[in-house]
Amino acid sequence: MGIVLAVLFGPLVWAAHLLVLYGTHAVVCAAAARTAGTTGLLVLVFALATALALALVAVPLLMPRRLAGLVYWRGHAEGEDRFLQSLMRWLAGLSLVAVVANGIALLMVPVC
Repeated sequence: MGIVLAVLFGPLVWAAHLLVLYGTHAVVCAAAARTAGTTGLLVLVFALATALALALVAVPLLMPRRLAGLVYWRGHAEGEDRFLQSLMRWLAGLSLVAVVANGIALLMVPVC
């Protein structure tokens, strides 16, 4: 199970980022009729969530061995270990592009 978490670390962070962005957006915009002046706070939450997601997704790209060592025990062949780390880095790179695209959409689309 730890191997799956290590390999899917980037996509899981991306999914959490999307959940925070769209969940917060839906809740705040639904309640925006009752509360005024929440758009500045919403943009701040979006920017912080994007920065945190970018930092977390960069961990497998910068330190794949350390992340793999934290999440799973290395009791298998070296070739398999290299493949899993390579797969983890590729998925993290794709997730990094997706988080950046969501951050750019944050700047282009009106809040509510």
